[in-house]
Amino acid sequence: MKSWAWLCLAYLPAAFAAKLFAGHNSIRDSVLRALHLVPNVTEPHQTALLSLPGLQSLKGLDSARDALISALRSPHASEKATSVCGCESPGHWSTPDCRAGTICKCYGEARFGYGKKWTSWRKVDKEIQCSETAFGTDPYAGRVKICQCNQVKQELGPVVEALQSVIKTFKPMIVRQKEIVDAVLSKAYADLLRCNQYFLKKLEGINKAEQNINKMNEAHRTCRGQQLEAVEFLENCEGNMPEMKRKAEEKCAYFERKFKSLPTPENVWALQCDARPEGRTVHEYLMEEFEFWDTLGRKYDQAEAECTTAWKTADNVTKHCLGHANIREERQKKCDALQDKMEDFACKQSLIDKSACMEYNSCYAVNSGHWEKIKRISCGPEGQVAHFHAQMRLVLILECILFAVENDDSAAVEKCGDHDYDLSKFGLNISVCDSDLVDEVKTEQCSYIDIPDADPQLPGTAKFEEGFYRGILYKTSPKECVATCCMKELDCPVHSHHFEVGLGCQCNPGYRNGVDSLSTPNCLPVPCPASSFGHNVPTGCKCKLGFYGFIKASSEFPFYDGHCEVDSEYHAHKNAQLDEVFG
Repeated sequence: MKSWAWLCLAYLPAAFAAKLFAGHNSIRDSVLRALHLVPNVTEPHQTALLSLPGLQSLKGLDSARDALISALRSPHASEKATSVCGCESPGHWSTPDCRAGTICKCYGEARFGYGKKWTSWRKVDKEIQCSETAFGTDPYAGRVKICQCNQVKQELGPVVEALQSVIKTFKPMIVRQKEIVDAVLSKAYADLLRCNQYFLKKLEGINKAEQNINKMNEAHRTCRGQQLEAVEFLENCEGNMPEMKRKAEEKCAYFERKFKSLPTPENVWALQCDARPEGRTVHEYLMEEFEFWDTLGRKYDQAEAECTTAWKTADNVTKHCLGHANIREERQKKCDALQDKMEDFACKQSLIDKSACMEYNSCYAVNSGHWEKIKRISCGPEGQVAHFHAQMRLVLILECILFAVENDDSAAVEKCGDHDYDLSKFGLNISVCDSDLVDEVKTEQCSYIDIPDADPQLPGTAKFEEGFYRGILYKTSPKECVATCCMKELDCPVHSHHFEVGLGCQCNPGYRNGVDSLSTPNCLPVPCPASSFGHNVPTGCKCKLGFYGFIKASSEFPFYDGHCEVDSEYHAHKNAQLDEVFG
């Protein structure tokens, strides 16, 4: 606001104020009593709120009221006088006492005439033409006339004008100030909500990743089950091989023992032909011998075939077992690959989870603290909203007093402080003041930030092995973990460092985005925050002209500490300079 609007009250000269209410002591006393009943609209949190861009002090209201009280207390306030304020014909010889122009400048009452002939007093606000046309009658025909202003009303003019300016300025200013606080409070609440919304969105990805890990776990368990089938089949197969070999050896030993030592049929016949039993002819004897040897030959062939078959069966079992040994090895390689893939994915996801949780915890802590601080300053019986109501009520009281003074109504002045003014039409309430603190999102993933060994989703921990590998038999037990979070040494990419042994890397202070040793480096420098300048946070930021504070790189969201506050003294000085230039 323009400083002259209320400073003219604050610096009203005592001699000038002495004639303020001369002849109207009842109104003066009524105004004094009414103003004394109006409390100061002290701003309890003004220092904190003045750091908000665009928010200004409204103490000019108290100053304007106090200046008016001082003026009304003047001991010379009962002196009465009138003065010439205009001439019908400036410089005319018949009105040597009139040195004014044709325009009568007056705040209050003015009259037109000369000597003892005058028009009635007429209410004037600022100025009136000193002429018959302006006053509507000629009280002294044929005579050059002058205009007089009631000195009491005339001296009230600057005060009235100043109060009018104060009222006109402060009404919209209070509404604007309320809108600024509303915007800041709403933004603080929105920022807090945004922390939750952003984290909940990340949780969707985290939960989806967890589902993928569970699917990988099911695939890994299924594979280990198939590997176990191959192992057990091979064990059974290898257990049958000695028995098959033993049976083959028995068959072939019987064959050797039974048939290999027998003489040939030709030799037997030659030796026994003459020794045939009596009573049998040669023909009968030979037929019996043919039948015997034919039967013996069939048994020989059968025994030989059984020997050969037994060895073939033993050979087939051996080949089959060797084939299943290859199947067992292939299934083990497949299961080990699924395990590596699952553990590597779970390891990366653990880093993502932890980074998201730390970023959210920092975001919530910063913004919930900011919200509670701004709400405490703005809301409640001692807050800025209540102060806005008190300010607007004072403006309406001053407006009421001004209206009563202009109408010489001392009774109305007395009642100005008792009115129940309707402040609702000014929209000074802030709806977000009724909002409670947004609940912090609690998740199981974030509960393991400080105790990673208890994280059931982190490979390399006993909890992970218990949850993912329980029930898998020793014959197909999982291999040693080789994921990044199971490694003792880790090379971190540029602008990052060890986050925790085996758990990946964290961006350096002033950089954001979590990374691990297997991903593309993506630690990006954070730009300088509002009201500061510089290349980025890591290289250094300084507060702009008209602001003070510091910016320091940090590893926690928003990845810098400090801020740049408005330098109220600097801006007050600049505003004063602007007032001098533009009036």
